[in-house]
Amino acid sequence: MTRGEETQTSWAERAFSIGAEIRDDADGARYRVVRLLGRGGMGEVHEVVRADTGARYALKCLLLQHARNEKTIERTRREATTLRELRHPNVVRVHATGVREDGLIWMVMDLLEGHTLAAAKRRLGKLPLPWALRLGRAVAEGLTAVHRYAVHRDVKPDNIHLGNDGVVRVLDLGAGKFHLSGLLTTGNRTLGTVPYMSPEQLVVGGIVDGRSDLFSLAVVLTELVSGVHPFAPAGLASENVFTLVRRIVDPTPVSLRAQAPWVPDYIAATIDRALSRERHLRPADAAEMAAALGADLERLEREVGSDAPLSTLVRELNRRDEPGERPSSPPAEAPPAEPQAAEAAVVATDEADTEIMVRRRT
Repeated sequence: MTRGEETQTSWAERAFSIGAEIRDDADGARYRVVRLLGRGGMGEVHEVVRADTGARYALKCLLLQHARNEKTIERTRREATTLRELRHPNVVRVHATGVREDGLIWMVMDLLEGHTLAAAKRRLGKLPLPWALRLGRAVAEGLTAVHRYAVHRDVKPDNIHLGNDGVVRVLDLGAGKFHLSGLLTTGNRTLGTVPYMSPEQLVVGGIVDGRSDLFSLAVVLTELVSGVHPFAPAGLASENVFTLVRRIVDPTPVSLRAQAPWVPDYIAATIDRALSRERHLRPADAAEMAAALGADLERLEREVGSDAPLSTLVRELNRRDEPGERPSSPPAEAPPAEPQAAEAAVVATDEADTEIMVRRRT
């Protein structure tokens, strides 16, 4: 196949071609497609330019073959509507939404520059406590806003973004359980990413509310602080999905302090509480967890002094960018936390959503 034939074939499979224009259903704003940023199992992400301002955004959409699946369409439509209404600095923002005549749903979102926490883990292994607490507090504050509309159900390092502007943002409500639409419940199906799921997500008929996301955030924080996954001490690459599920639903307590004995008791207690297998033992809501992490950070800084802000972490991550990485062309789906963990990682299949693309500055 020649280069020209390859280009023609690949574009024929895509929902939008370079130069295509779309119009916002709400205010009529027009956006022009500049390039394809990435492609996943359920959708594509393109870079677009707003015609009247020249501002650049990310266009996220379903793939054409999924535009005939009524449940997937309804879930994506609800995600787009919810995110457009949701305004919080720690949640990725949606600026425009629309539905094409063929049923394809799209949304125009912030074009993010920076790093996911998955990338940070790969580069740094673990983080100093002040950075981890700041990240956790910001995510909990973002979840406080999300929980007014939905339970996220897929809080994990790939869905937490640290921008070059130093702002932490929660990404991707593709697996979300929305409060206002009974059509979007999943019955006995499990959506999410197994290593970061709460016990109630893994149990048939389990009641899933905002406290499930707090459990997932506690798993992420344990990894960031200790460098070890609380349910995969030998690393996710050495585990399988069945072993992970058994460990997550096992009532035996897990403790950050056991994995990271240098962590002060009060910080370990906050994270361990959110790691409780029973929902009622966790913080009541994301706002309570954000407040607890903030109080822990203030106490830590009184004891050891103020640490560098998250902008310093961003600079460190940019300095350590992996050799050969191409910032202008990110992958369609973020790689798993460990190279061989993909089989164990994802239970959701046809309803899983592609992740927001991240463009890093060169």
